[in-house]
Amino acid sequence: MLSVAPSPLLTETCSAPPFILLVDDHQPSLDKLRQLVEAAGHVCVTTPSAPEALIFCDSRRPTLVVTDLAMPRLDGAGLARWLKARYPALPILLLTGELLDSPTRSNLRETFSAVLSKPLEIEPFLSLLQQLMTASGA
Repeated sequence: MLSVAPSPLLTETCSAPPFILLVDDHQPSLDKLRQLVEAAGHVCVTTPSAPEALIFCDSRRPTLVVTDLAMPRLDGAGLARWLKARYPALPILLLTGELLDSPTRSNLRETFSAVLSKPLEIEPFLSLLQQLMTASGA
């Protein structure tokens, strides 16, 4: 687990069209999520780990991040804390198959724009993606 908070990055290092970064260590889930997001007309990039997502974001800032919670080395909550320290306005959406009690879910909502349970309800998920992309100016 990474323990040192990153410094905020105030400028983007590369200008790119709006895109969604998808992060999940379970490749079949990541592939299905990518297909769903692309079918809805969004550009996306995938990465199988939170550390890889952080490295990627150092060169290209996504418009929105969608991440799984339970991942090895650095979980989705840790990823979100790092990204929020660097990009405070970046919307981050959490997807989880874990059963979360009310206090845990409430705590996660302080970091994430939304917390959704797996399996996903497709229409509400796609509607939320559109809302978050629009709110980000994409």
